[in-house]
Amino acid sequence: MPVYSKTDPCRVMAVSVVYDKRNNRRFTSRDEGRMKFVLCFCSSVLHNTLSYQRERYLKSQTMSLLNVVEVLFTHMDNMDLLLQKIMEQAQELANAERCSLFLVDYDAQELVAKIFDSAVSDIDQPSAEIRFPLTQGIAGYVASTGDVLNIRDAYSHPLFYRDVDLSTGFRTRNILCFPIKNEDGQIIGVAELCNKIDGDYFTHEDENLAMQFSAYCAISIHQSMLYKDVTESQQRSRLANELMLYHMQVEDTEVKSLSKNPIMKPYEIGATFHQCSFLPRSIIEDETPAVNMLFRYLAY
Repeated sequence: MPVYSKTDPCRVMAVSVVYDKRNNRRFTSRDEGRMKFVLCFCSSVLHNTLSYQRERYLKSQTMSLLNVVEVLFTHMDNMDLLLQKIMEQAQELANAERCSLFLVDYDAQELVAKIFDSAVSDIDQPSAEIRFPLTQGIAGYVASTGDVLNIRDAYSHPLFYRDVDLSTGFRTRNILCFPIKNEDGQIIGVAELCNKIDGDYFTHEDENLAMQFSAYCAISIHQSMLYKDVTESQQRSRLANELMLYHMQVEDTEVKSLSKNPIMKPYEIGATFHQCSFLPRSIIEDETPAVNMLFRYLAY
């Protein structure tokens, strides 16, 4: 007999089956009425239980995502470490055996995958990377289309590349591949989860969780790139200031040598010197006393 939902009488929540009545007798209409009466109460209890489990799941999911945010946003100063943390957190959230992360290089039209060695304790050591065309394989398809791919049987999918399993000895059963988009909707990366541990395949709930997770990934990656650009800009500015200060320093011997030389007339330096249309670098090094004349001519 069907168990109908209290909130939606047309929706069947469960099915109750009673069989083998004692003494080899048949079930009667009276038995049906009793079952309907009992199942009315069961429906309320079942609805409350499922709602409670759903609330617990959502709370656990929210706490997990908050923990992800805390972990990711404390490692934005190191891109390699951030990418490693993203893979670890994605693997833990979806309860997967492995996770791969690919960044999109639009200039080269390639996907870039960082390779991390868990045995290496120094994360500051430069990491290797592999590159492949932007449209190749499952990750390439997701990067090109922006779709989420939930593949229950990897070996039956036409985009799956088996040679990776053959070379590593790892057996891929199922895959969840999802894009990482920035605030403008541009795909900046792709994450690929392999082998659901506590199930035969990744569920729809895993897809929703992955897309929520990808939003935080996009923010952290974008901020890490900005931090890197600002840091490099500061380094270039510091170097330029140091070079400028170095070249602004003049030795006393050069000052004395310059003061002993006679001041040249503008026409002696060049016919168009007074028009300031010449190239300063065209002045011969031995004739730099012209600088003295220029300052006097400008009333300095």
